[in-house]
Amino acid sequence: MPRKPPEPLPTPPTDHRTKARPSIDWRSLTSNIEAMAAKGLTVEQIVESLGCATSTFYENRKKYPEIEESFKKGRAGGIKDIANALFEKAIAGDTVAMIFYLKSRGGWSDKVSEQELKNAKEELARFYETFRLILSITGESTELLEAKQQIVSMLDTLLLERGKPALMKSIEEGT
Repeated sequence: MPRKPPEPLPTPPTDHRTKARPSIDWRSLTSNIEAMAAKGLTVEQIVESLGCATSTFYENRKKYPEIEESFKKGRAGGIKDIANALFEKAIAGDTVAMIFYLKSRGGWSDKVSEQELKNAKEELARFYETFRLILSITGESTELLEAKQQIVSMLDTLLLERGKPALMKSIEEGT
């Protein structure tokens, strides 16, 4: 009697849905999203942590307003915390924090415009003329030293009033 051929082995199902990621309850993640955004994580880092695609995250930010709100609230909270810490360090006398704060919030700059440099050089030339006049009148004396100190003081005041410490450096370098 002839033998029957063996039955083929069953093939695993090819339904791709069996390997889909588990669905995420987005509304329950608002506090996690807010905390991650507050720590400065990027969207890519947040979706990596959540285990979803970037497009899915953006879709759900549109779909659930509370997700978008928690993300924005987290970002704003992180910025507020850093700004407060920076301000406290500046108030406590941290020079680097003071400079950074004044540059970012106070309009200070290390750059000197051509017009500011020209004006400062003209004022400096007037100060030197005054100094030469005093020198010709008084000669080498204590009055000369006092006049020199007065001119330096006036120049310092001029530069500080403009909030341009780099201006003095430019003048000294002759640029």
